[in-house]
Amino acid sequence: HLLEPHCTKIIVHVKQARFQARWKCQVVIFQPTAKFCVLLAESLGQNIAARVTYVEIACDLPANNRRQAVVWRNKFLASAHPHYQRQPVVRYKTKTTYYYGRRTHNGKRRSHVQVVYCDSPSKLNNAQPPEASPPCLHIEWRATGSVALDRVGITCLEDLIRFDHERFWNKHIRLYDLPKKTQLGRVLAELRGDHTDVSGT
Repeated sequence: HLLEPHCTKIIVHVKQARFQARWKCQVVIFQPTAKFCVLLAESLGQNIAARVTYVEIACDLPANNRRQAVVWRNKFLASAHPHYQRQPVVRYKTKTTYYYGRRTHNGKRRSHVQVVYCDSPSKLNNAQPPEASPPCLHIEWRATGSVALDRVGITCLEDLIRFDHERFWNKHIRLYDLPKKTQLGRVLAELRGDHTDVSGT
């Protein structure tokens, strides 16, 4: 009850984890605040071990309206390149959500998946926006499993509390600004050894 005000939803499964005698309970948390993680760590104390197995690291840019959110999404898709990502961007069934690569591999979640969408308001920091609120550009990095989480620097609740979001995004995402068509044409012509006097066409 102390935790509920600091997240949008919390589900507790009291059950033995399969093949893991140590773990007796699973807690699924949606949009927790930093305060949530602090309270949870204090509640568990030193006697109860906890392991983080799945995290969605999110960045929201609130827009003034849907059109602006779509423009931002399209610009992000045109210029953003995650490190170590070699698969193409895939549009999901909803036609508003884009995944950098496949969501699953052999029926299981991939360890690292980046997602971008712009059709709902921001819910960061336990926000409960009215349905009529303008959407945001939502950029999300999903990390599944201890190996993936270790690579992004999250192994325990303390890492979530002290997580440096700005450093994470600067490290994992590169934004490229493509030149104008005429300038790009000159670069391509020069690479081919052609005449560099080109038009936008």
